[in-house]
Amino acid sequence: MTELHWISRPDDSAHQKSGQHEWAVVGRDLGDRAWTAIDPQPLRKSKGVRFRFTPSLYFWQPTGTHVWCESQEERWEVLWLEFSGQVEKLWAQPVAITFGHGSRLSGYSHFPDLMALFTDGSYGLLDVRPADRVDDAARVQGSAARIGDGL
Repeated sequence: MTELHWISRPDDSAHQKSGQHEWAVVGRDLGDRAWTAIDPQPLRKSKGVRFRFTPSLYFWQPTGTHVWCESQEERWEVLWLEFSGQVEKLWAQPVAITFGHGSRLSGYSHFPDLMALFTDGSYGLLDVRPADRVDDAARVQGSAARIGDGL
């Protein structure tokens, strides 16, 4: 059973605790959740400037908020997503996919770089990686996240 984990952003309602860890079994019904109300916080943060990784904040004009980018490649992707006009809202490092029994990656987790709310109301998980850095391990992980485990 593969699971999706996230931490909801605290709000003023009495039913939600601050920084509450939540999870659900991966299935098509995850797209039916009110992710804009959940407003997941980043689960992973950069360790600072490293080779090929320079974290930054990108000002996302459609919502007037900042999107955290772990690398310059992510910043460029966020820029293109904004100018495409097809994305309403973005979250950075919003969820962790924990691969369960029956998966080739049982016991491992994956943190997609971005989650997008598209203008048609659908959601998508996006990974950003330069083509020359997509190795066999990344292909297996991406395949399991997209196809084999129902996302």
